[in-house]
Amino acid sequence: MKKVIKVFSFMLMTFLFFGVINVNATEYEDNLIKRIAPDGENAILKTVKPTSRDESDMMLTSLFDKLISEPGYLVSGYCEEEDLTNCTVSISDVREGGTFSQSYNIRVTYDEPSNLSVIDDYKSKIKAFNPSDLSTYYHVEDLGLINYYMTSVKSELWNPSAGARALKYSNEIIKLTNGSNVSFSLDVRAGDQAPVYMHESAFGGMNIYYNDYCYGTTQQGVHLRRVLYIPENIEDTAEAYMAAAKARIDEYLGTGNGITITYGGLLSTLVEVTEEYGTFYYTDSTVDTEATDGNYYIFTIKGKEYRFYIMKGTAEQLTPPTYFGSELATNIRITSDSSAIPLDSLLIVRSVKNNDIKTVLGSDDYKAFDIKLHSSSKDAYIEILDNGKFLVKIPVPKEYEGKELFIYYINSDNKTEKHNVTIKDGFASFETNHFSTYILTPLSSVVDIENPQTGDNLFLYITLGTMSLIGIVGFGLLTKKKKIFN
Repeated sequence: MKKVIKVFSFMLMTFLFFGVINVNATEYEDNLIKRIAPDGENAILKTVKPTSRDESDMMLTSLFDKLISEPGYLVSGYCEEEDLTNCTVSISDVREGGTFSQSYNIRVTYDEPSNLSVIDDYKSKIKAFNPSDLSTYYHVEDLGLINYYMTSVKSELWNPSAGARALKYSNEIIKLTNGSNVSFSLDVRAGDQAPVYMHESAFGGMNIYYNDYCYGTTQQGVHLRRVLYIPENIEDTAEAYMAAAKARIDEYLGTGNGITITYGGLLSTLVEVTEEYGTFYYTDSTVDTEATDGNYYIFTIKGKEYRFYIMKGTAEQLTPPTYFGSELATNIRITSDSSAIPLDSLLIVRSVKNNDIKTVLGSDDYKAFDIKLHSSSKDAYIEILDNGKFLVKIPVPKEYEGKELFIYYINSDNKTEKHNVTIKDGFASFETNHFSTYILTPLSSVVDIENPQTGDNLFLYITLGTMSLIGIVGFGLLTKKKKIFN
């Protein structure tokens, strides 16, 4: 099936490369360039140096746009071919009524990252991309797509940074990076989107990032494949299909999620349409319509309607998504089957060493980590689960092998909560429902701590006090008083 890519209306690229059309700059707008080049002329970019003009155009456009980070302003960058350091930045206000458009000449110095072989391995596995072939895009489908629509603040791919956010929900990307804190940007420049379409797609330059450095760029796309799978044994009626689809969603999200499913119509009524820019198809070219029931369905999610296929799937396709995150430097890993976690969440880990921990533990023999999850889609940290748990796996250092280990959390009152751990395959694993600083230590190194294991959703500890009995030496009476903290 022929596939033609329609350029988004807000991607007004032409005038960026032909000088200034109309300059009407406020002081604020004219200072946007200083987010890239503080003195207005020189920029230091934390990235590998591009090797070609095409690569520099894609990479720098994405980098400049990320640095400026101003909704409603279109940013583009390109460099002369000699050494790719004499560059031009173009900034334009593309909002309705916007008149600001300016180009700036700057000199770029590349602060290149140290070689990290795992990044090169990831780069070598990225799909070869063809903008006219949706199979070469990275796909988001089934309950992963439901998670995206439910957790993303602005899900339509034409929204600023939405393409990059959607990319992180792709199970293919998660498998490619092993859930690591390597991230990808997608500088969306074109794609397909319309209320009547059975899919949504976008493409542009994709950069790969780790530890604030850019390790390279390529052209790539993301495809929202509106397919929800149901078990093979479902009766072949529209009513049964809708009931089975709703049951899967409810099992994943819990009841009361607000999603409704209604009958849309026959797929045969969604014919191709020829417009000024080419021929467009309402149906999705990656879906074998012969394997469907011949119908499409309307999913209403957070007040918005989307046209979906409902199809019978394999056991693998029916497996609900599980959040998995890993951090390259520490190899700490997080998993959770809670649907409340946006699948784009990035694991952030910082090693901690301070006197406060030493004072509370009574020892400096410990490994402490400040663990966080951050979701770009929510633009927020995922700090606590009201319903559900995180499984945290911390590599066991060689010096701790064979020892009885515990995980401690120090709460805001400087009291400790102890988590029993399971040692398996070189990891110390424990469960929690919230993130903070966690301390791995051998039991033999800790003194004067009598806090029991924390509960699932409450912080529970027992304070011990000794009441001396006058005249009695060598005997004490221990009284226990429980105090529950929310």
